[in-house]
Order: sequence, then C-alpha cells, then structure tokens
Amino acid sequence: GGERRGGGGEDPRREKELKRRLKRLYPAVDEQETPLPRSWSPKDKFSYIGLSQNNLRVHYKGWETLT
Repeated sequence: GGERRGGGGEDPRREKELKRRLKRLYPAVDEQETPLPRSWSPKDKFSYIGLSQNNLRVHYKGWETLT
C-alpha cells in the first residue's frame, strides 16, 4: 500500500529507477508522507502551456494564444 504509480501498468524496473533518481534529486523528501508528482496536471497549468506525451512533456504555446 501507499505506493504511487503514474499512468498505471508501468514496468516495475522503470518505476524502481524513477524512485532511485528522485531520491538522489530530493533526498530530504519522504514520499510516504509527501509524494512527489509524476506528471503535470492539466488542471493546474496556464493556457499558454501545452502538454504532451501523457502529460510528461511541457511546451510553450505563447502569449498570442490568449487573445
């Protein structure tokens, strides 16, 4: 229990490698207490930012898309 997986059905070896990398980048974070996000949330982004590849890649669409 308590284990978070993004997207579901991921390769367990890939998930293990991801956890190892995140632990190196953020050694003070206890993921049981405060899990790190695994992808961008489409609800929490600005309208001039686009998401692709299952919300893992972010691209700038520009301010002109707001007009």
